[in-house]
Amino acid sequence: MQGHKARNRAIHEYGPGTYDGKVTLFRCAEVDQRQLDAFERVGVAIEEPTFGWRELTTEPVEVYEVPGYHERMCQEPYVQVLAERLGRCIEEVETCPVR
Repeated sequence: MQGHKARNRAIHEYGPGTYDGKVTLFRCAEVDQRQLDAFERVGVAIEEPTFGWRELTTEPVEVYEVPGYHERMCQEPYVQVLAERLGRCIEEVETCPVR
């Protein structure tokens, strides 16, 4: 019970800083009711394309929509699309000159 209370307190007290870099969000095409409820509890507006990430970075947020919903995006057949898009992002970073 102490662990649960500590995690709950950390969630409510944490305030993220601003990241000075690029953020890439893989956003699910579908949203299930549990995810909607969780987002509502923490104040995330699902109609905002970056789910609030743009407030936490100095650069634009790159958003990729992937099929499925959060609980299934890493399962077949959805994971194939996620892997392909993630692979392209990794290639882009690897070929980018160091800033």
